Amino acid sequence: MLHARYIPILSALAGFALLCGCTVTFNMSGASIDYNTTKTCEIKYIANNAEIVNPTLSATCTEALRSRIQGDTRLGMVARNGDVVFEGTITGYAITPMAVTAENVAAKDRLTITLRVIFTNTKDPKFSYNKTFSRFAEYDRSKVFASVESQLIEEIVPLLVDDIFNASFMNW
Repeated sequence: MLHARYIPILSALAGFALLCGCTVTFNMSGASIDYNTTKTCEIKYIANNAEIVNPTLSATCTEALRSRIQGDTRLGMVARNGDVVFEGTITGYAITPMAVTAENVAAKDRLTITLRVIFTNTKDPKFSYNKTFSRFAEYDRSKVFASVESQLIEEIVPLLVDDIFNASFMNW
């Protein structure tokens, strides 16, 4: 919720942008997109090339990114030739021991998911990138991984999508 003290500042900025003829749009997600030139988005299916493969992770990541962009921008989704294009590969899905007890036994394990994303902005190529994003969640080692795996993925994927979205559309 906006505090009342910010409304005059935002109004002044909006008025200034109108006077200058700016076409960049700022919304509550913080995305800065020139909707006069950038109208479409293509999200290619995110392949899973990790050593350990979760069979639903590719679809989960692809749909989460698609939902975020549809929910927080006015970009139309297209199957090909988008003004902005996302290509991704899951390159890591690893479980590592973390916290150690007094008996030198791991008390927690960490699931880390790593995505390599190629973002192509055909309208403003200086914002294109090829980056790796990685996020993790920890769980109590006394739990069987299979019993917490889907919950961990539900925690990690939105964080990855936030990082990808911010790297792609927060150009200020």
